[in-house]
Amino acid sequence: QRRVHGRYTTFDSVDQPLGGNITSPRFNDTTYPLSTVCTWRIQNRGNVNGSSVVLRLPLVDLAEDSGNCEQDYLEVYHSDTKFLGSGSTMVARYCTRPDKDPVLLSSQSFVFLRFVSDGVANNRTGFRARYSFPQCGGRITGLQSGNISSPNYPSDYPQHSACVWVITVARGAQIQFHFEDFNLPSTASDTDGCGDDFVLVRNGGHSDSPLLDTCVNLRKHPQRPRKSSEESILIEFHSSQNTNTPRKWRLTWKEDVSGCGGIYHSDTGTIKSPAFMDGLRQYCKWKITATPGYQIVFTFNEPYNLSTGNSSHTKPCLPVGILLVPKKESPHFVCDKTEMPTAPIQMGTNEATIYYQNYAHPPTDNIRFSISWSVQCGGIYNSYSGSFTSPGFPQNYPNGMDCTYNITNRQPQMETVLDFNSNFHLENHHSSGRCAWDYVYINGTGDREEQRFCGQVAPNPAPQRGPMVVHFHTDGSVTQAGFEASYRLSPCGSVYTLPEGKRWESLQSPQLDDGRYGNNVNCTFTIEVEEDKLVYLVIRIHDIQEHSTCKYDYLEIRDGDSYNSPLIDKICGRRTRNQITSSTNKLWVSFVTDTTLTGEGYRGWFRAIIPCEYRLNGSADGVVQSDGFGSGNYSNNLQCTWYISIPDDNKVIRFTIVEFHLEAPQHYHSGTRDLIICHDRVDIFSGHIQGRNSGSIRHCGELGPQMIMTSTGPMATVKFQTDNHLNSTGFKIKYESVDKLCGGHINATDQPKTISSPGFNGSLIDLPLHIRCYWNIQADPNHEMQQVMITFKSIDVESETNGDCRDKFVRIIDPADRNRVTEAPLCGSKNASSLNPYYSHGPSLEVHFQTTTNSEISYHGIQFEYRTMDCSRNYSEQSGVIQSPNWPRKYPHNLDCLIRVTVETGRKISLFVHSMEIETGHNCGHDYLQFFDGPEATTGHSLGDDKVCGHMVPGGIFSTSNHLTIRFHADSNVNRGGFQLNYMSTAGDCGGDMQIPIGRISSPGYPARIQPNKTCVYNIHRTAADHTLQITFDHFSLPGQQGDCSNASVTIYTVTSGIGGPASQPDHSAKQFYAEYCGDQTSIAQLHVEADVQIEYRTQASINAQLPYTGFSLHFLA
Repeated sequence: QRRVHGRYTTFDSVDQPLGGNITSPRFNDTTYPLSTVCTWRIQNRGNVNGSSVVLRLPLVDLAEDSGNCEQDYLEVYHSDTKFLGSGSTMVARYCTRPDKDPVLLSSQSFVFLRFVSDGVANNRTGFRARYSFPQCGGRITGLQSGNISSPNYPSDYPQHSACVWVITVARGAQIQFHFEDFNLPSTASDTDGCGDDFVLVRNGGHSDSPLLDTCVNLRKHPQRPRKSSEESILIEFHSSQNTNTPRKWRLTWKEDVSGCGGIYHSDTGTIKSPAFMDGLRQYCKWKITATPGYQIVFTFNEPYNLSTGNSSHTKPCLPVGILLVPKKESPHFVCDKTEMPTAPIQMGTNEATIYYQNYAHPPTDNIRFSISWSVQCGGIYNSYSGSFTSPGFPQNYPNGMDCTYNITNRQPQMETVLDFNSNFHLENHHSSGRCAWDYVYINGTGDREEQRFCGQVAPNPAPQRGPMVVHFHTDGSVTQAGFEASYRLSPCGSVYTLPEGKRWESLQSPQLDDGRYGNNVNCTFTIEVEEDKLVYLVIRIHDIQEHSTCKYDYLEIRDGDSYNSPLIDKICGRRTRNQITSSTNKLWVSFVTDTTLTGEGYRGWFRAIIPCEYRLNGSADGVVQSDGFGSGNYSNNLQCTWYISIPDDNKVIRFTIVEFHLEAPQHYHSGTRDLIICHDRVDIFSGHIQGRNSGSIRHCGELGPQMIMTSTGPMATVKFQTDNHLNSTGFKIKYESVDKLCGGHINATDQPKTISSPGFNGSLIDLPLHIRCYWNIQADPNHEMQQVMITFKSIDVESETNGDCRDKFVRIIDPADRNRVTEAPLCGSKNASSLNPYYSHGPSLEVHFQTTTNSEISYHGIQFEYRTMDCSRNYSEQSGVIQSPNWPRKYPHNLDCLIRVTVETGRKISLFVHSMEIETGHNCGHDYLQFFDGPEATTGHSLGDDKVCGHMVPGGIFSTSNHLTIRFHADSNVNRGGFQLNYMSTAGDCGGDMQIPIGRISSPGYPARIQPNKTCVYNIHRTAADHTLQITFDHFSLPGQQGDCSNASVTIYTVTSGIGGPASQPDHSAKQFYAEYCGDQTSIAQLHVEADVQIEYRTQASINAQLPYTGFSLHFLA
């Protein structure tokens, strides 16, 4: 010993191969000496690459000062050098015994213990430490791949095991890993997901490196691939008592030099630009999750350079850019080439993702950036709904906090609704009616204590217009669990008016955190403008549960200020633009939802307009002109309508511009399209109701004299709308009655007849500039079994430059269901023989043809054949939907329909019943469905039950060849709603590709017991790129439990398929894991996926087929 500044220092090297004990001086004799500094070095000499150092501290009893450990304490250091110094890392300091015996692990060469006591006398015992060298763990370097596993693997690991590994690969590379085997027992009292036996994986080679994932996620998805963003990872393993369950695990890892990115679970950290890889594009994603109740704040550091040195790139974020995306909030773009952002960037939430792309060509290696993050409490919340918590909730919040949660609400018409969870626990100081210590207050300054909330009484603030600010203050003493709150912006109960100086105001349905409206909503509000004006309302987009009569969820609009006002429209379904004009200065709006399916809701806007309306007889020629034409400019805020009618069905109305001078339009580019915004405009369309089938044409800006449109029938409408900004001299348009060129109402018979567009296979020079034809083809309305079939013979229509068939097209509409377009618009030159016939649901079909004749190339037009058919038909697509006649209404009486499905040779057919309501009877003797294996309804070849009826939805029907036949029979008595089936082509006895709007799938044999050794892969494609795929499990029963789905599972992946391309050719290399299910699941939450999906159903050969598991059944909307 030697005295140093009044203290005694001792130094011992401990390297006993089997481990040993270390105690404070004079342990179990008297109290430890004063003014002493003692240091012990533990060295792992036995097997550096195959073992760890484990340090346990069963007793720590030192003098302490309120937990700060500044008087007497014990410190633990890790080091790669023999001496305690700058290369050492302190991992813990103790002065009292923690709640759990601390167990410290190290893979490094040396562990130091440093004991310090001051000169103040005490009667404390000291400490006792136990160190050991288990034969597991160590450092792994110089390899490109490998495996690590629990001790004794593949046998169960022993109790009280503790190991730590550090894997390090080449500089600039990363480590990809997954668990091949993962069986760890859970603990009933487990609150953090780790339990007494656990494995932790850290992003870096140190014990304080951030976790790559939580214990909960590792248990749920052990086989999910994970990747570090550092060149090292640390794996830490602990076990406790023996259990009766399997106890073993095995991890596989490999070096990854292909990219960048990673997952962080920490409150601080830094990510840096990845190593340059010559010739490779780089796309990186870092996902960061901090402690709940805090918001992440990003700071850019030197070095910084996003410049490629190529000045030809004019767009700021191409080819190099960084995107900071907070969860459910607005993203932040960092695209400046050379100037580094200096101000911290607040995310508003505790979850954020950093995206980085480098698509420079030629490649460049001069890109540099460094982004650090830290956390602060509070946040800024810009979404329509969200939630926030006190720091660390549900764990106790810290002392000395002042947090501000700012709900911005940039919609002044909407109310901010704030709800606190009933689990509200702050330090209580209610005895005097005051909250002086820890408290929450809303808006204001909180200076008056009666404005504050504390204890266990949650605030219940009233909704308020505009923004809301929540403040949270804590003092320096007692802490509690804190609070959780959610907010939403709601239009309910409001009166919407136009704010001063604004031309329009937006509307949106109330939404939950997931961006969808909730169940059991009854939200009513009124739109009101100035008394001498009308309300012009546009519902721009909507996704509301679909029903033919909008029975379940709907948006209802009435012409007035109450529910007794006349009904204008009742809206549900998807993606249809609705334009509504009131007859007074008020509209009453109600949004109602039920207890089942939900959607994204609606979005729209409204403005005030000046009314004017005219009704004209088109038998004589006439003109339509704007107010003040020839004597001055037209007025602002106009909504003028001219209804023109001719009392002769064989006549149509032709419009010609005489003069046309409106406010100039705005042009801008979006994606691949050049868009035009007309602030003042003239719309001309056939009929008196403007819709997608009315052939509407819009004009604005300056136009010279020209013929612009001919109506498809004897009625047409002209609408003139202006905003409250610029104006001009107006327009004058001539209209005249002419003979109909094409279209009309046609009665079909069972004999096929042909219709051709004007000028088909001839010259179009003498035809009008714009051609619009509308044919309504009708079967015998007195013969309820008859339907209309249309077969195209030729389609040769000018293609749009952007390929969307918007202005030149042929389209078929089924009037039996106006929400269902039988086929998307067709344009260009099509091989008509490759198109399947179109069948009506009811007794008619409509054909709409629209084109122009000013092209330098001559196009032949269209030709099609029509006739009546009974309910028998053939299907040859690789997937499809089959419905009963007149679906979703009641099917007719006296039916005997044969429906034949044929797919590619060598494949089979999987068919599922999505919905069924057929008259019941003994042995289904009245109305029924039958399924036959082959091209004919042959006795002895039936599939499944011989006949099905009622509401019975059987499991899947699987053919043994590429043919399947369905018989539907209905007698002369009761009729019901009918059926809806979906089918798909498959290479085996289950699975397949589907690109259909609705469908159902189930496990083979469902609802019978599951079959062993089955693998089924179902690819479900959305019908449009902007649709959300909605998946609902109706039944789920498989062996296993979450975390152990090795025997049977349903796994869902998102897939990049390329909407619009072949449905059967998804890019499976781009699929990403989404979810995995097994066990007896009574309630799997409805899934809403913004991508196509692949669903894999697998059962192992070892499964006992006698076990009472029945598989799964689900339905989807695409």
